[in-house]
Amino acid sequence: MTFQVLKSTLQEVNVSISFLHMSNPACKLQDTSELYASVTLTHENHTLCGTKIQVNGSHLIYTNELSTNTVNQRAEVPSSIISRTSSIRIGFSCVYRYDRVVSLPFPLLTSAGLATFMVNEGEFNVTMTLYPTAEYLEPYNRPPVIPLNQRLYVQLQIHGHSPQTYFTLKLEECWATPWADHGSMVRHLIIRDGIANDSTTDLIDSGNWSLSRFSLLMFHFIQYEEVYLHCRIWLCQYNATQCHQQPRLERTKRELSDPYRKVVSCGPVKLEGSVRTSMEEPESGLEALIFAGSFAAGIVLLILSTVAFAKALKKMTALRSRANPAHVELLL
Repeated sequence: MTFQVLKSTLQEVNVSISFLHMSNPACKLQDTSELYASVTLTHENHTLCGTKIQVNGSHLIYTNELSTNTVNQRAEVPSSIISRTSSIRIGFSCVYRYDRVVSLPFPLLTSAGLATFMVNEGEFNVTMTLYPTAEYLEPYNRPPVIPLNQRLYVQLQIHGHSPQTYFTLKLEECWATPWADHGSMVRHLIIRDGIANDSTTDLIDSGNWSLSRFSLLMFHFIQYEEVYLHCRIWLCQYNATQCHQQPRLERTKRELSDPYRKVVSCGPVKLEGSVRTSMEEPESGLEALIFAGSFAAGIVLLILSTVAFAKALKKMTALRSRANPAHVELLL
């Protein structure tokens, strides 16, 4: 966020650039170009410079002000009760939509999931990614096809400016559904209150507070071919007491609406056997079509051959009748 002031305007009111600062006098206006003096707020310094953050249901608002340094003004004159420098106080704010929609002109074939948190500490993303091995090196770059009982590795990670400085990523619940709706009543519970609920699930300690990992054996829902994974996550303030409290079986309404808690989903994951079966069906249909076409072609060829033979026989009979009329009468 950059705030600029025309130098010519400051000269008209007889204000030196060095007198202007943010809410925190340590953050001063800088002489950055021939026309403008400016100050830039980033995720690293906006809190230090006294920026106030407001979050509502639709927007994120950063507010600060630019004002003159009265202490330096008084130092210019002998008396502390008068000043010949204009007093300036300019309030400003930068407003961002809480939710934004972006799109691409082509589909993305990926199984990874993403949840965005807009909180007082800034904007943070949490990704949910699937991996084929316990080394967590190369994720699946498209929806994976996995054999039954093969182990699937899952990683959730916070992305943003120094997330370990602010948060510990907690997995409250994880479950699977046969379709993308995380609220589906058809579900298989994998993790409950941070504890493995599925007997094949292993919770993996990575030593990094900003990510969580677990693995489980691949399964399928009866009469369904796809599996989607969902996790309810909590960005818990780092070293906060409640992060280490014992899990509770029920959540309050306040906790469920907490902006530091969200559901992230990924998928689909397909069972290898079901995909093979669906691929074989078109081949079987094609074979039947080829057989039917070959049979029809054979019938047509037989009819054409019969007609040609009949025409040839008729022509031979006509020639013989001209050469030997008596023979023809005898035959008749």
